[in-house]
Amino acid sequence: MIEGKISVIVPIYKGASYIDSIIKMLERNINEIGKNRQVELVIVNDYPDESISITNNYLQNLTVIIENHESNCGIHKSRVDGLSKSDGEYIFFLDQDDTISSNYIISQLEFLGDSDAVICNGKNLSKEIYLSEEEFNSVISLEHFLQGYNGIVSPGQVLIKRNSIPEFWKTNILKKNGADDYFLWMLMLINGCSFKFNKRILYRHNATENNTSNNSKDMDESVIEMVDLLYSAGFITNKDRSLIHNSRKPLTEKQMKLLLKKKNKESEILSLWKILDLRNLKISNFLKKNNIIRVTVYGMNTIGKLFISEVIKDGLYVDCILDRRGLPDYEGIRVYKPDDELFPARNSDLIVVTAFLDYKEIKEYLQTIYNNRIISLEILLKNLDSEIE
Repeated sequence: MIEGKISVIVPIYKGASYIDSIIKMLERNINEIGKNRQVELVIVNDYPDESISITNNYLQNLTVIIENHESNCGIHKSRVDGLSKSDGEYIFFLDQDDTISSNYIISQLEFLGDSDAVICNGKNLSKEIYLSEEEFNSVISLEHFLQGYNGIVSPGQVLIKRNSIPEFWKTNILKKNGADDYFLWMLMLINGCSFKFNKRILYRHNATENNTSNNSKDMDESVIEMVDLLYSAGFITNKDRSLIHNSRKPLTEKQMKLLLKKKNKESEILSLWKILDLRNLKISNFLKKNNIIRVTVYGMNTIGKLFISEVIKDGLYVDCILDRRGLPDYEGIRVYKPDDELFPARNSDLIVVTAFLDYKEIKEYLQTIYNNRIISLEILLKNLDSEIE
C-alpha cells in the first residue's frame, strides 16, 4: 500500500455536533489501516459565534487540529485554510454531514496508484452515484464539465495527491459558496490530471439545511463566478464560458418539470441496463445476432456515451454521432448535425437514438433524411431477447 500521511479537511458551519462522529469514523479507518499510519484531521470552524475545542481522548496516531475563523469566510476559503494547516501527502475534503465507511482510506489508497486522484462510488441519499465504470468515464471528463455539469457529487468521494492540487485554486477564492469543488476538478482536468475509479461504495452524501449544494440559486451564481475566473485566466475559451453560462440560466416551471422527467427516465433506463448486465444480457450480442455491426448514435448525452463505450468495447463499429448541437468529435468519432449534407450515417446498419422523451419526433425527422433502420436505445434494452421490430 502507498505510504504517507493522510490529511482530512472538514469545514464546519454550525456543525459542532458532528465532530464526535467524524472522529469516530476516522478512528474506525485507522483500525483498518494499522496504527503506523498517521492520519490528520483539520477542522475549520467557519461559524464565529461558536468556538470549537475538543478533549484529547482519541487514538494516538490521529492528530486533530482546530482552526476557528474570526469571521465567516465561506466554504472555499475554509477548505484552502484547512489545506494550509495540514501537511499530509494525501488529502480528502469532507463535508460535516458526510459518512464514510470504515475501509474508505485503505481502499482509496489501494486504488490510487500512479493517478492524481481516486474517486470512490457511493450513495447520494439512497441512490448509487455511478451505476457502471462506463458511466463514470463519461461524466468524469473535461468535456462533460465544460457542458456545465459536475460529475462528482461531493469532494468526500475523492482522495487527492497533495501535489496535484492546483495553485490557482488555492489563490483564487470564490466569493459565492457552492462551486469550489467543481472549480478544483475543472482545473485538475485542464492540467491533465488523471482520475481513477474505485467502484466500491465507500461514501454517503447526506443533505442537511447547512449543505451549500442544496441552494440552486447560490450554486448557479458560484458556477458563473468560477467560469468567469477560468476564462479571464485563459483556461477556457469564450465558447466554453458561454456554454456553461447558458446551462445555469434560471429554468421556467415547464422546463423544471421536463428536466425532472428526463432525470427520472434516465435513472429508470440506467437501472434496467445494470440489471441486464448482471444477467449477462449485452446490447452488442443482440445487435450481432441481428447482423448489425455498424451503428450511428443519435444524441451525445450520458446514456449515449455509455452505449458508445459498450458497443466499441464489444467489437462493433460506430460510424458517427448525430447531434443537433454540433458538438466537437468524441473519442475519435466524428460528430455531425443530422442534416449534414455529407449524410454521414448512410452506411450504418442501424441508427440508435439515445434521447428517450422525444424519440417519436426524432425518428420521424431522421426518416426524412435517411433510409436506415432506426430504433431507440430504450427499446433495445427492453427487447434484448427478441428481434428488432
